[in-house]
Amino acid sequence: MYLRLGSAHPDDAAAVALQRETCQRIANKHGLAVVREYVDVGRPAHLDRQPALQQLLGDLEVQCHIQAVVVWDYARLARDMRQLEEVIGRIHACGAEVITMTGVEVAERFIRQQELRALSMGIVERGSPDPGDQERN
Repeated sequence: MYLRLGSAHPDDAAAVALQRETCQRIANKHGLAVVREYVDVGRPAHLDRQPALQQLLGDLEVQCHIQAVVVWDYARLARDMRQLEEVIGRIHACGAEVITMTGVEVAERFIRQQELRALSMGIVERGSPDPGDQERN
């Protein structure tokens, strides 16, 4: 089980407890026993700043019998699609799956964020103008 909070606040214990309870329900639903909990608190979703996630990935490489990594949502693992793909790829390479309460909507959010970032940097062109715009001018 991997839990992460991006910032440190006085209510961290309650937020971690909520993630923990949700992840335990997810594990129970899938018939999984949680064998270890990894927690990063006050850590942004950058792999180089997530020591507990790094430890989890390292442990997976050694303990090939682990079936799954349970997380509250994919955003706990990564800040963008590139990192998410890297982390999930490393988990899959060890023979484990990622199980989460949320799913596709988080991946879609990452994709939208990357598209918006690319637009703001002028890397991606906007779609062609609406044909109706020319008629109105």
